[in-house]
Formats: sequence, structure tokens, C-alpha cells
Amino acid sequence: MQAKETRIELPKDVAETIKHHLANVRHDWADNAMRVGEIAASVRALPLTLDFGGFCGLQADGTFVEVLWDSPGEVRALGSARIRDIALKVGSERYPVLATLLPARPAEAHVCPHCGGSGIHPLAAAAKVDNLVCWCGGLGWIPEEWDEAPPGAVGEAPPR
Repeated sequence: MQAKETRIELPKDVAETIKHHLANVRHDWADNAMRVGEIAASVRALPLTLDFGGFCGLQADGTFVEVLWDSPGEVRALGSARIRDIALKVGSERYPVLATLLPARPAEAHVCPHCGGSGIHPLAAAAKVDNLVCWCGGLGWIPEEWDEAPPGAVGEAPPR
């Protein structure tokens, strides 16, 4: 299945705040050994999540992108609503304005089967670490638009 571009409409004030952070991204990430600030400035994407393969970022037009460490000058559109929401949740810890873009939890939302709704993976809680993200990305629930089932779930999607 071909991944589709994940883009959201940004309120004007959020877009302006992202542009401001992008103007300072080299400085703000200067202490990162992977040159995240330099790479982010060159691809014009605010880094939200980093992992062993690269980072997910948000451009000022609302496009979510992936940048791989192996080809840092290239970006590809992010095609997963789940990874987009996780990137927003994790990125909102560094850039609080992004929390306004997170999906609202509906009353009938299903609790994440891994963290029981806490948003904190049980292994992370036991080890007292903050760099292990639960499958739900810290939301504590599974948004309806995610088309991926959590690991260990039966069927194609979580129960609705």
C-alpha cells in the first residue's frame, strides 16, 4: 500500500510559531550530536521525534515529513496518522503550541491496551525512563482514524 502525505491545516498563529522555531532550530538543537538542528534547517522541518532511523518533522505548511540519518538532505512525506499524532504528542513537550493540534478524545474512545490509558508504557514506568513511548504515543487511547491495530490485537483494528 502506498503511503499518502500526512498534512494538517495549521491555524495562522501556530504556523507563525513554527516559523519562529524553524528560524532558531540550528541554535535550539546545537547540542545534538546527530546535527539535528542543521539538518532540520536545511529541510525546513521542525524536529518532533528522533529515533535510530532519523526524525519526524513538521513543516510550516502543516506537512509532516520523515528525514533519515542515511540521507539527511532528503525528506519524504509521512503517511501514517498514528506516527503523525505520536510526533505531535512527543513534540508538544518541547514545543507546547503543538498540543493544540492533537486529536480530541471522544467519549467512546478505546483505552490503549498497552498502558491502560495512562499514556506511559509499563516498561518505561518500571524502569523510570522517559524515552520509551507507548504504542499510543502517550495519548492513552486509540484514535478512530488510525488504521493500524496495536501489536497483539486480534483483527485488523482495535475494537470500536
